[in-house]
Amino acid sequence: VDFGVVAATVSFTGGPKSDFPFLFVVVILEAGLVLGLIRGYVFATLAVLVMFCLGVAQEAYDHLDPAHLYIRWYNFVIQALAYYLTASISGYWSHRVRRMQEFQREILDNMNNGFIITDLHGMVIGQNRAAGRILGVEEAATLGRPVQEVLRVEESSECPIVTALRANRDF
Repeated sequence: VDFGVVAATVSFTGGPKSDFPFLFVVVILEAGLVLGLIRGYVFATLAVLVMFCLGVAQEAYDHLDPAHLYIRWYNFVIQALAYYLTASISGYWSHRVRRMQEFQREILDNMNNGFIITDLHGMVIGQNRAAGRILGVEEAATLGRPVQEVLRVEESSECPIVTALRANRDF
């Protein structure tokens, strides 16, 4: 959707002469970070194709002399390189973030202490293997449930995680 909006904006505001082709960089950056390197390259290629088609259409309309035509195609090549460079950088950082998340998960899973992660409302969003062994449940069985249902506390006392969340501190 973002790509379509940017392509339409660039198309309606003058194609190669538009002030908005830089917005393709934002879409490519978003695709590379969220979807990975390959999809970043796919969006970069789509952006290059859109700009190429708009450039050819504008050329047929303008009938430029060779000097201006050279400048226009030089700008197109620079834009294309910027799009692919953006895809490469965002894909690289996406890969690095995923590796750091895997590393963090490995650390948590190899701890002997149980570790439960909740959101600000006390809903369980993760746990490590030790927490599963201690509680006697798999992670899939606890995800999305309130933490007071997962942890067994005495009936007269409140779950310490709920108390910590209410006080806006870690537990």
